[in-house]
Amino acid sequence: MSLFPDVLWPPPRVVLVVAGWCLVVTGETALVVWTPLVVAALAERFPNPRTAEKAAAEAARLFRYLEVRGARSWDGVTAALVLEWCWAARRDRSGRHRRAAQSTARNRQWTALAAFGEAARLGARIDPGALVGERIARPVGYESARPLTDAEDDLVCRRAESALSWSGSGVLVAAARSGGTAAEIALLRVGDVDFAAATVAFGGAAARVNPLDGWSAETMRRFLVNNAGGELSDSDLLCVGEGSDPVRGAHSVTVRLGRVLGDAGLKGRPGVTARSIRLTAARRVLESDGIEAAARFLGVPSLDTAAAALRHRWRCGDG
Repeated sequence: MSLFPDVLWPPPRVVLVVAGWCLVVTGETALVVWTPLVVAALAERFPNPRTAEKAAAEAARLFRYLEVRGARSWDGVTAALVLEWCWAARRDRSGRHRRAAQSTARNRQWTALAAFGEAARLGARIDPGALVGERIARPVGYESARPLTDAEDDLVCRRAESALSWSGSGVLVAAARSGGTAAEIALLRVGDVDFAAATVAFGGAAARVNPLDGWSAETMRRFLVNNAGGELSDSDLLCVGEGSDPVRGAHSVTVRLGRVLGDAGLKGRPGVTARSIRLTAARRVLESDGIEAAARFLGVPSLDTAAAALRHRWRCGDG
């Protein structure tokens, strides 16, 4: 998202920085003026479109909350107000107000820190760390996603093979084993799979072509034959229904992969999430071709990010 979608030069980030410094020069501190710049800068920050959209939307909610609570300028923003927003109740899907869970509050605080960090980079005279207050701890027992062990990966594949063909469990696992995020899998089309070259092409900001292993290729091929007699066109979505909203589609992919893990008896194991399947494939890339290849496979620009996800100390290894 950009405030100037038709401007190709200078780049959006440069435009935002210049606009921010113009506000600094004029002494402007009103949040209503700063909000659109900060939200746009936050949306430009992340390569993953879904992450960018969620972060920008949450930041916009933060600034609306601050204004409603009387903070109409940077001088009125306090750590207490920000923490209040982090824990604030919202309506759930049934219409009931529920106080934020610890994990939700922590995610909101992360968004606030990112938003204030963008504001500071644009020139706002604020201390982002001081404005977010004491860091909210992770929930007890929390462990970030990890790659599956070989035995766990085998359980997932066997469960996917035994599932009914129309359920799509196998093709989802195959797409995840090819390195796709939930958002990328939801946008994957039949034509993105090249059986002859044994590759899968993912689009978006992290566009890349990843290898398709033998198990995944056979699983995808079997799914196409069993569900459409091989008559699907290259433009048809492979893993979700046509017309699916990208955000809902990504959520559906995550939920369905979680069910496969549950059916395989892995649900509840520390660090096992839907993301673990793609991390398992990336770990094999790491072992065979190194951290740079693993980062490309995952579609992340930072070697440190890839290494952290794979729990690999790359600076002491092949880096």
